[in-house]
Amino acid sequence: MIPRTTAPPPWRRPLRWAGLLAIGVVGGALLASLALRHYYGRLCLERIRGEVEAAVHVEVPSGSQGPVLLLLGDSRIAQWGAPRFPGWRVANGGVPWLTTLQLERLSADPIREVRPAAVFIQAGINDLKVLGVRSDLRETILTGCVEHLEGVVEEARRLGARVWVSTVWPTGPVPWERRLFWGAAVEQGVEELNRRLRERFAGREGVVVIDPFAPVGGASPLPALVPRFRDTLHLSPETYEELTTRISGLLGSPGTNKPE
Repeated sequence: MIPRTTAPPPWRRPLRWAGLLAIGVVGGALLASLALRHYYGRLCLERIRGEVEAAVHVEVPSGSQGPVLLLLGDSRIAQWGAPRFPGWRVANGGVPWLTTLQLERLSADPIREVRPAAVFIQAGINDLKVLGVRSDLRETILTGCVEHLEGVVEEARRLGARVWVSTVWPTGPVPWERRLFWGAAVEQGVEELNRRLRERFAGREGVVVIDPFAPVGGASPLPALVPRFRDTLHLSPETYEELTTRISGLLGSPGTNKPE
């Protein structure tokens, strides 16, 4: 006797196709996310390796007196604009997307042209954010950041400028669309780079490493400056105002509070 075959119930066929469709959607989303992470990492590395051209344009305010304080760094510095520090003429040399290698390559010309009495440097986050997708590059990125920033410091010192090296500023909340490219490795990289900067420039003549968001001691100690953010990487206008007040107190007037 030939055994009978029983046809599957009609409702099973749509479920089977729905399952296959779900697998396809999930697999496609996974492949797309991997492709996006790879593309993002490649774009970051092109800048970290100096394969992307960048330019800096610095104007010294006219119609005012006093020595020049040159601000150098990435978009965080650029968005600071021209903060008012008593006794100083402030020139902003911040460039969006700038990495520490690009800063090292670009900084010599504005330093020579402006001849600042002091230079304030803050950079590194555009190097460190690649760690969200390439944590295997941690040591390479950290070592490069310190070496490139030291190159900027040495050029400024060679031309007689005092130098304040800021720690890398903190980052804000990470929205869902950025989480694909972000991770704990970025925040850990910021912390480690700041530690290495303090260590590298400790006791260096004419150079001081400052953390403008840390508590400030002295006769009238100040609490930590709690930042508010416009987005993950950039401060709110109100925080920039508070930052200006904090930095002004740390820098002092020209001729005072000189780095030892």
